[in-house]
Amino acid sequence: MIEEVFVPFEMAKLLKKRGFDEQTFWQYDIHTEERCHEPYDMWMANSEVDENYLISCPTLQMAMMWLREKKGIYINVRMVKNDDFKSPEHIHFIAEVYDIKTGNFMDNDWYELTYEDVAFSALNYVLCYCLMEPGETASSLLNEQW
Repeated sequence: MIEEVFVPFEMAKLLKKRGFDEQTFWQYDIHTEERCHEPYDMWMANSEVDENYLISCPTLQMAMMWLREKKGIYINVRMVKNDDFKSPEHIHFIAEVYDIKTGNFMDNDWYELTYEDVAFSALNYVLCYCLMEPGETASSLLNEQW
């Protein structure tokens, strides 16, 4: 069975801080950090929920689409294989980050065993570093209290 891959709670907080306000069916309870869709049981955006209780919980693909459409940053995930490719264990994935407006390559420092792992690593990098506001540090973002 194919399952949707949701961004983790900490990444959902970073997305909200960076302006993610798309409607999602799932939200995170900010007190328990658990995914839920109650009490609303409908599609809601960050601006439509009680910010003292919930934040949007997008899928990985929804977050990457928002990044492309709203921020102009494209994460390209591709498969690479070792020269001695003989089995699936020799397959890895790499992510490359591009600025869509200029076409400029930004970074590609991720090499993981799964598509999702490398996509999450690149997305976290973009949210922490590429979209950083003046005076922010990556560690201050991750330690922010909610």
